[in-house]
Amino acid sequence: MLTRPRSFLALLLVVCCGQHLSADDAARTKSSEVEESWQITALQGQKIGYSQNRSWSELRDGQTVYVTDVHMHSVLKRFGGKVTMIIDQRIEEAEDGTLLGFTLTMDNPPSSKITTKGTVNGDELTLEITSAQQTVVSRQAVPRGVKSSSYPDRITRSNPPATGESQTYLIYDPQLSLAANIKVTEGRRSLSDSRRRAAAGLAGDDRVPGWRPRPEDQHLAQLRR
Repeated sequence: MLTRPRSFLALLLVVCCGQHLSADDAARTKSSEVEESWQITALQGQKIGYSQNRSWSELRDGQTVYVTDVHMHSVLKRFGGKVTMIIDQRIEEAEDGTLLGFTLTMDNPPSSKITTKGTVNGDELTLEITSAQQTVVSRQAVPRGVKSSSYPDRITRSNPPATGESQTYLIYDPQLSLAANIKVTEGRRSLSDSRRRAAAGLAGDDRVPGWRPRPEDQHLAQLRR
């Protein structure tokens, strides 16, 4: 059975994570310079790690694709020992923010490593989950045109909400395997109540109005956790 450490989901929820550039990138035409930033990750005021964020746009078959790469490394002290969590995630989106695909690797050395590759086609998301050299392929329904989790940050940098106003985006979160609304107010992101419940492993029935996961999708989410 594929497993993933649920205790890290709430802690690392708001971090979008990424993989390093592959050799295939050299054959693509970048249309922008790479933007890079670093952040310290803290829990209850204590430094537990760091994250590196890299983003750029590139042309593929005449279309602009935005890529966000983030690498995160955290070390937590638990039960007298240390637990290391390394997360790499690459998110690719269209110019309007529509999610095209992602690759997520969650490494908890030496006990587990899970890689999930997601590809969106219309209102269907194909997932390839690999752990211990075994791959499970499944399909999950998503709202058509759902945005990537990187899109709110990208769009609000150039078009931030005015004072007293807010912007709401329907995004797909690879770490939680669900779509949810995210609200941005004057440059600040806030998670929907249902997204917080999902991070805590609790049920929520208002994640996306008018859309519900299929039973097999809910089973997949439990399998991935």
